[in-house]
Amino acid sequence: MAASNHFADRGILYNSGPRVGYNKDDAHGFNKFGQRLVKLKLGDEDIGFTAKYGWQILHNYGVLAESYRSTSNSYFGYTGTFNYEKLRFEFAYVKDGMYRDSPDKKQFASKDYAKNLNHIITGAVVYKGDDFFLSYNYGSAADYKRMHILETSYKLTSDVKVGAQIYGSQAIGYYHQMKTKEFDSHAWHYAKDIQWTQPDWMLKAGIGYTDAPRKDGIGYYERNIAQYVRGRFEPMSETMQAYVRDGETVLTVMGTYNITEKYKTGFLASYAQLPYRGNTVRTGEINWINFWEPAKDFNVGIMFGYGWAYKHDNRTPVLDEKLNYKKSHLLSADFIVDYRFNLM
Repeated sequence: MAASNHFADRGILYNSGPRVGYNKDDAHGFNKFGQRLVKLKLGDEDIGFTAKYGWQILHNYGVLAESYRSTSNSYFGYTGTFNYEKLRFEFAYVKDGMYRDSPDKKQFASKDYAKNLNHIITGAVVYKGDDFFLSYNYGSAADYKRMHILETSYKLTSDVKVGAQIYGSQAIGYYHQMKTKEFDSHAWHYAKDIQWTQPDWMLKAGIGYTDAPRKDGIGYYERNIAQYVRGRFEPMSETMQAYVRDGETVLTVMGTYNITEKYKTGFLASYAQLPYRGNTVRTGEINWINFWEPAKDFNVGIMFGYGWAYKHDNRTPVLDEKLNYKKSHLLSADFIVDYRFNLM
């Protein structure tokens, strides 16, 4: 991946650091191989066992996930998966990470980077039936955090599906010593959704609530169990840290319509509010989304959006002299071209 210092939003490309002839914020390109592993497989998909050792891309494996960007997060360690008909058991022991914006091997660390973490252990029990799905996931970052994730969905009819998710994070060990925290002792995010699907259109709505108390401001749920990790988090309100603040309720609605077999248009809208020192702090967004797939493995995405938020300091609203929160208004546009090809 190449880099340009004149490209304002280079979220996927990391900074090079101080070098001769370079400023500290210069962008830095890279190349990397995300997977280098040894694999053992016994049995088949009905009854079987798969074990891997090495660098791996893990998508929704326990509490770990990969990035949806052009390059993925990778993890170094052991994984094991056992399938028994509709049941699946997962286990992973990983010691290092390779973040999506860098090819460098990194030891996991605390949020303030002051403490290196020896390992992360995670596992899951998954049931996947014809109409019902249930997944419980557990993770532990050595002497720092524990996580619990419960995800479930049920198909009421051939057209309607309901789902629910619970995401929890608990502080242990070194976390209590940090000065800047996400929450004091625990953070939980609860979400529900319902989806109605027809041949040419889809409509989905969801609601979420966060409980993450913090003494020195507004706490929030952090999806990542440690630094250099991408955490599992997939409710409808999933937008970085936008809708996971303590006491915040969020409503999200999404709809799409297939104009042709290759072109789809729709919208994505969210509205959220939380109480803070006599204020009802409101945030939200509305986006017009378009997807075009002219050929297999080639698609184009275009999105335009307007949003409203508030000025903040570590997620805590900044108040004016009348103790009213300061508002912000946002405009955004995304243009994505994705082409995938098979070298083998």
